[in-house]
Amino acid sequence: MVTDHPYIDFSHGAKVIGDEQSARQIFLTFIEKLPSYQDELNALRNSDDLDGLSDYLHSLKGATCYTSTPALHYHTSRANDWITQHHGLDHLTAAQKNEFNQLLATVSRVMSDLRGLDLSSI
Repeated sequence: MVTDHPYIDFSHGAKVIGDEQSARQIFLTFIEKLPSYQDELNALRNSDDLDGLSDYLHSLKGATCYTSTPALHYHTSRANDWITQHHGLDHLTAAQKNEFNQLLATVSRVMSDLRGLDLSSI
């Protein structure tokens, strides 16, 4: 059952939203839009647009507060915190790029896992 998935917590969503039914609906809406969110993440990641990526991660971090997806929120928060700490750097070192790319890869992997869920039981 999808509600037993480690990336989903409707009880958290219910606390933030007010009730579990609304939390489920917001989750389903988020999952429908997830392909475009993931495409945008990948495009920004490939463009080396740190300002755009920073803005995007900040927005995604905020959105995931309400979507019953604590793992995605956690990893997005880590990536957002990282880019905030390194914001303004004109050139990242190879080690910094590798570290950040690992964080973004984790965010993308969680997105892919969520996209692959069978949502018929929600």
